Amino acid sequence: NQEPEFKIWASRTIKKKWVDSGTAKPIERFVSNFETLHIGFMRLGQTKTVHKTEIANNFLAVCHNFDGNKQNSPFLSKEDQLSGVNANLTGGTLEATWFLPYEESEMKEMTCVLNLRGSAHQYKAQSQLI
Repeated sequence: NQEPEFKIWASRTIKKKWVDSGTAKPIERFVSNFETLHIGFMRLGQTKTVHKTEIANNFLAVCHNFDGNKQNSPFLSKEDQLSGVNANLTGGTLEATWFLPYEESEMKEMTCVLNLRGSAHQYKAQSQLI
């Protein structure tokens, strides 16, 4: 059983820009050097009516005032025809996206949103990272 790896070096070149909602000053930071809030989504059981990834994408859509357009969904679900990824091969992967605040948003800080592919019961080590 292999320990999960978090490859922070892969994010060292990711730079985010946004305007601080309190001061209206522009901010530009590398995400690897900036302390952010984190919100994690993980499946704890089975449901037949709604999928965890759908909840995560809808949460981000509300935060960004999107109209639920699939093109704005950062996390791929099993139902996405475009993904072409076998879900068995990606289980245990932590997907990440960043919410960047804007003037009208309820959330006022840059926030990293994580999505665990698969069940938290099956991938306990990865769920501990969240």
